[in-house]
Order: sequence, then C-alpha cells, then structure tokens
Amino acid sequence: MCPERSSGHHGAHVLAAFLGMFFALGLTAQTLVLNEVVSSNSSGLEDEDGDRPDWVEIHNPTSESIELKGYGLSDKPEAVFRWKFPSVLLGPGRFLVVFASGKDRLSGRMLHTNFRLGADGEALLLTHRDGSILDRIELSALQANRSYGRHPQSGRWVFFDPPTPGASNTSRFAESLLDPPSASHRTGRYDRPFDLQLFAAEPGSVIRYTLDGSDPSEDSLDYRGAIGVRDRTGDPDVLARISGTSTNNQHTDGWKPPRGLVRKATVIRARVFREGALPSPDWYGTFVVGALPSTRLPIASLQIPAADLYDFDRGIYVLGRVFSDWRRSHPVEPLTGHTPANYTQRGLAWQRAALLEWFEPGGRPAFEARVEIDIQGQSSRSFRQKSLGVKARSGTMDYAFVPGLVRRGSGHPLASFRSFRLRNSGNDWAYSMFRDALCHRMMEGLPIDGQGYRPAVVFLNGEYWGIHNWREQHDADSLALHYGLDPRRIVICHGAGGLEEGPAGAESAYRALLDFARTADLSREDRLQRLRGMMDVENFLLYQAGSIYLGNADWPHNNVRVWRDSAVSWPVVAEAGEKALGNERLGSGRQSGGMDVGDGCCSIAIWRSRIRGAEAPLTRPLRRRFHLREGLVWDLTRAGPRRCSGACSRTRISSGCSSTLRPIS
Repeated sequence: MCPERSSGHHGAHVLAAFLGMFFALGLTAQTLVLNEVVSSNSSGLEDEDGDRPDWVEIHNPTSESIELKGYGLSDKPEAVFRWKFPSVLLGPGRFLVVFASGKDRLSGRMLHTNFRLGADGEALLLTHRDGSILDRIELSALQANRSYGRHPQSGRWVFFDPPTPGASNTSRFAESLLDPPSASHRTGRYDRPFDLQLFAAEPGSVIRYTLDGSDPSEDSLDYRGAIGVRDRTGDPDVLARISGTSTNNQHTDGWKPPRGLVRKATVIRARVFREGALPSPDWYGTFVVGALPSTRLPIASLQIPAADLYDFDRGIYVLGRVFSDWRRSHPVEPLTGHTPANYTQRGLAWQRAALLEWFEPGGRPAFEARVEIDIQGQSSRSFRQKSLGVKARSGTMDYAFVPGLVRRGSGHPLASFRSFRLRNSGNDWAYSMFRDALCHRMMEGLPIDGQGYRPAVVFLNGEYWGIHNWREQHDADSLALHYGLDPRRIVICHGAGGLEEGPAGAESAYRALLDFARTADLSREDRLQRLRGMMDVENFLLYQAGSIYLGNADWPHNNVRVWRDSAVSWPVVAEAGEKALGNERLGSGRQSGGMDVGDGCCSIAIWRSRIRGAEAPLTRPLRRRFHLREGLVWDLTRAGPRRCSGACSRTRISSGCSSTLRPIS
C-alpha cells in the first residue's frame, strides 16, 4: 500500500552497509568525507523554496579549515566533477548540507547540485580538486525520511531515524531496515464484512497497528490475528461531535449537527517492528463495507493523528490556545471570521502530515500519497467544515483528479499537481456549495486562469466529513505546471500591490505598473502601447467584464490577483466567486437586480460606482480608456455566449445540485 515503500531487500541493505564500511576504512583520518545522505525526503529538511529535495551532508573532521572551491560531487563515477563546489570555507569539525535537487545553485544561503539522487540507489562520490576520490558510497534504496550516514564513533555506515542535517549523527540508528507489512485485501469498497490479514516478511518481527489514524508505535495494538473489517456506521461518532472548532457568530449559523450517526469506514495503519532495526514505513488502507455515501462522487480519505487537528495547543482545526489567549486580552471585542484562533494560523508550523487515499466513484482505489495538510481560506476558516490544503510531501501527485482538465498553456491533459485544495466552498458553504465553481465554469473558454473543480466526499480518520470541492491551488507551482514555466521565476501579487509569492522586492514591477496606470494619459496611443507592454490589458478587461457579468460582490476591492514571469506580463488569476450570481445573503442579490442567472449585464449601474472607487487602482484608469459599459460586457464575453446563457447556466446549476445537494444514493 505505501507509495514510498523501499524497493530494496534486506540483502541489498546489508550490502550497502558493507560497501560503505569498506570505503570508510580506505579513507585517511584527515580528509573531507561524505557523512549523511537522504534520497527520499518527504517530510524533512526544506530548502529556500519550501521544497524538500534529497540532500548530501559533507563533514570536515580535520583541525584545519578546508576551501571547497573546485571540489566535485557526483552520482556518476565516469563524471566525478558533474557538480563543482563554489568558494566555501568549511571550518574544522563543521558540516555542510548540499541539496541534490537539480536546481544548480552556487550562491545564496543554500547550495544545490545540478543532479538528483535516484530513489532506487546509486553511487555517490566526493572528489578533490586534483581529481583524487576522497570518499565514495554505494546507496541502496532508502525509505522515506531515513538517512544513510556515518556513525560518529565507529565510522560504519548505518541507517538513522530521524536524519540529522548539519549536525553529528546522534539519532537512533540500525544496521538494517524493515519493509512495510503487506495485506490480504486491496483497499476500497466491499459488499460484505471480511477478515483482513497482515504479513511481515522479516522473521522475528511483530506488526503493530492503529484504527484511528494515529501513527503506529511500540505501544499500539499488537497484530495477533485477522482484523475484522465491517460497516462501522453503528459505532459512536468521535470526530463529528467534537466542539470548539468555531466561534458562535454569523459565520457559522448555517451549521446543523449530524442527524444520527455519521457514515464510517475502517482505516488501518500498520508498521513492522523488530529489535535492533528501525520500524518500517506505514502500510495504510481505507475500507468501506456496504453502501457508499454517493455513487456519483469520488472519495478522499485522510488519515491523520487526531491531536494534530483537535489538540488545544497544536490542533489546526480548533479555536485552541491562540483564541483563548486572544480572548483573555480582548474580552468584549466582537467575534468575526477573522478572530485569531489556531485555525487562522499559517506557515510551516501549522502544517500536519497525513495519508491520502483517493477512490473513484464506486470505491475503486485510484491514488495514494503522503501529504501535508493545512487550513486555508480567509473568513471561511471559522466555519465548522474548513477548507484543507493538500500538498505532496515530496515531488508531485501524478493523477488526473479531474478528468478532462488540461494545461492552459498547451491543451495537454493535466495529471500532475504539487498541491490542491479540498474546499468548503468559502462564503457559499451554507448555501449551494458550488457557486464559485459555477462561476469558473461559465468563464471557461476565456483566456483567464480559472480553477479546475470536482466535488468529492471526504472521510477523516474513517468518519464521513461531508462534501468538499476539489480545486486547483492558485500558486506558482500550479501556474508553472500549466504553462511549463519555472515556479521560482513566477511572481504573484494582489490587486493593491502586495507580494504573495516571489522574492522580496519582486512586487516593485507591479507597483510601477499601478503608478503608471494612475498617472498616464491613456487616451494617448503611445501611453496605451506602453501599458500593453507592461501588462496583458485584454486579459484584465475580460476579468473585469466577467466579474460584472456574474455580479461578484467580493470584487474589485478583493479577489484581484495577477502574476508574471520573464515571458508573461501580469495576466489575472480568477478568484472566489461565491458572492456572485444573486447570492442575496452575501450581498450580490441586490446588485443582480433580480435578473435571471446568466442573462448578463444585470448590475452595470452598481458596478460602475464600484470600479470608480479607491479600492480598484487598476480598474479606474482602464475604465476611463475603454469605457466599461453594458455593451462591452457582452462583447468581451462573446467568446462563450452560449456557455453564459440562462439555459446553459440552469443546466450547470442542475448538474451541480445533483452532485452536492443530493449526495446519498
């Protein structure tokens, strides 16, 4: 089951250890050495881009500083100088980590080679500038987040857990690795209960497992016989009844507790343990017995230790300590969707490791991965059902989650994602749950960067967690995959000129664009042509027209994001549309004038005043030049008038309802 299972066997591991010891004994005591290697980094050390490449650690065990310029690092014995060190002075007793990422960076805080390490093992060589081999090891396949390193006392090469980048290898170690257990049944849906058997290949080992999403440890259940897999719906709810996930304010008044017990699946995580060896990676699986919550929707099953979600101090799904501390210092301040809480926190410290399984309609297992999840959104973070960001711990998730989704740059199928979002539909959570997706689909065919969409049922540690919307992330990685670009060269800014992604100072070009648009006389053709050289004017106008057409009440003061790289000039990224299409509870009903969805051009008077406002710095000058008006809205959407017609919109709404509002077969 485990997607990162080692393909090597015990013999290969022993051979690697023997060869490592052989080469170590051939070294002189006073020389630069390879000290530790990670060739499957899924949840460990991050580089400056937020990626987790493989890495190699160099150690200077001498009493003298060593200048590394001209030294070589390579995974090919026939090309020992495949990558050369820049000028780096490594002090006595010091360690240096080099990322084997393929990014080839010789300056900055972190070094990157121009090659990657093979997951199945290969040679690794460290070469003096005079061409002599200083150190060499033969790597076998390493398990995820384990390192192969030099024992600080004996000099023998052993396996460490966890790795110790930039420091002496003092963590728990073993001379062999264990493979994950195997199982008698494939994960997925079954008509009848059955007994699941687990198997360990190594003699003298034991299997321990959990049924609640937590990590198996030596204190977990001891596997002594088959595990009964059945319909668990009659078991008491565990997660669905947990309180403290939201404040009681206007943002959660649409929530109602479950009627009766929620649907449940059986989730299992298992590891192999043996004295003198490191525990194996997980085997994991989700089993549904009986009817599915929906025969039309895919299922996303997430396993994660409950404390990572609901613990008072570190749980990401609860009010928690952050809210408690804030309330103590703000005893009478009104509560809003932005009130500080654990779930409003961002960054690496608030990401949690999880296991993802994806099942196509009918319960067919299709994809699995080790991932990181976090809470996403703005005020919708305060809802009882929250949006979850799902990010691959290593590399990409190579699966077509949305059949028919294509790369906007080439039109080829898009089946590779660094991350995605299981979205709660934002401000439309208590209403249709697909309004934003409908807005994006109505604008398909226009040259605007929208988001792919597919509703899915979510199980959280085996408990039914409702319908979420699978959505693409709007970030540099997503844009790079769509257009075949380098994500490191992509800059994303929001409408007022703030930097969201990109190196510090990269927003200056966008702010210069805003300043020029504010002050230039765009009635002059030369000024207009200069503006066209700075931004994609037509693309921006299409987005403005589309927002007016849809009656988006959360625009233009919000939801305006633009991006660029060296070859693209600030096109727009389409943002949330759940405050559109006549959502009266959220403010757009009056602006739509009561007109039928899809009839278009229904709110020009209202939007004319909006785009003149101070919160639309780029829209105002373009309005003056291009005279945004009722007729222009239709002209700019003529690329897809049938898609935006009332009849077509009603068909799409009916389709959305059948997926989201009637999930139970």
